[in-house]
Amino acid sequence: MPAQKEKIFLHSLNLIPELTFEKKQKLLDKFGSFEKAWQAKSQELEDLFIRSKENLNKFLSIRDKIDPKDEFKKLGSREILFILKDEEEYPQELRETPWPPLGLYVKGNISRESGVRFKCAIVGTRRTTAYGKDMAAKFSEALSKAGVIVVSGLAMGIDAAAHSGTLNSSTPTWAILGSGVGKIYPKANLYLAKNILRQGGAIISEYPPDWEAREWNFPERNRIVAGLSRLTIVVEAPEKSGALITARLALEAGREVGVVPSDLTRESAKGSNKLMREGAHPLLSPEDALYILGLAPEAQIPRLDNLDEIDEAILQCLSEPKSGEEILAETKLKPEIISVKLMELELKNIISQRSGEWARKI
Repeated sequence: MPAQKEKIFLHSLNLIPELTFEKKQKLLDKFGSFEKAWQAKSQELEDLFIRSKENLNKFLSIRDKIDPKDEFKKLGSREILFILKDEEEYPQELRETPWPPLGLYVKGNISRESGVRFKCAIVGTRRTTAYGKDMAAKFSEALSKAGVIVVSGLAMGIDAAAHSGTLNSSTPTWAILGSGVGKIYPKANLYLAKNILRQGGAIISEYPPDWEAREWNFPERNRIVAGLSRLTIVVEAPEKSGALITARLALEAGREVGVVPSDLTRESAKGSNKLMREGAHPLLSPEDALYILGLAPEAQIPRLDNLDEIDEAILQCLSEPKSGEEILAETKLKPEIISVKLMELELKNIISQRSGEWARKI
């Protein structure tokens, strides 16, 4: 069973702190399998540790103390699933990103996706307001009831509110950790994590089960949150925030980003409010998020009747995404007219803007 062997040896490599994601990828590229990488001799590894002989010695020392088969058996005894990137159970959305984890540790269930079309991330600040928590819970509840898996990071504040908002729904939620699945962080959310599992959801990490949370793990965790999700919703994020990193990673992966607007005077929301200026969708209600996912109630699906000649000209121009300047050049309309019409069509949910370009949604 080649896949089983690869799991055994990748898990053992994951137990060695000196091996970053990049180094493990280089090992795979060089040796063709994690089994051969694990069995490599010291001289075969020197080029990967060329800048630090000390790290190579640490790697060899730790490797000598690990029994791969024994360590892998421990996962089964703790009911922890380990999934490789090329296995069927591995989420397809994440595999399609530029930087998918080589493997995922899962506590709970990620195969329960019958009837589930999309996943949506809800992220934001740990130091949230009552308004932020309320919005995160309302959006997550509506999305979950519509059959969308809500993804977040189990942190205090917005993340916890997003997970909690799904717990009265039949659709599970997924929590992505910056620690191992056996080291729930923060500990204050241990009860929430248990409720997520009771609901049929999942606790997921790329780190081995007993890995402690480290500061640099969280940006890496955020790429998984963004990569799993068709839409990332930011609720209250200051100008320096991990949620903004998640939003930018989502854009890099070609996904949609939305923002729940907040009071302009709130420091806790200055970063998320600015995202709208950069092209993120303003989400004035959970229905707006459902529109973007193509899950709006039938009665609310945008209609193309009652459009005037200018609307028709703009839509004809948008046979493919275009910038505002390109629309101006092709339609030869006045800038102030184009500006108003683009806003009207966006409010009708007929077009949307992302990365400086306008595109038709229907």
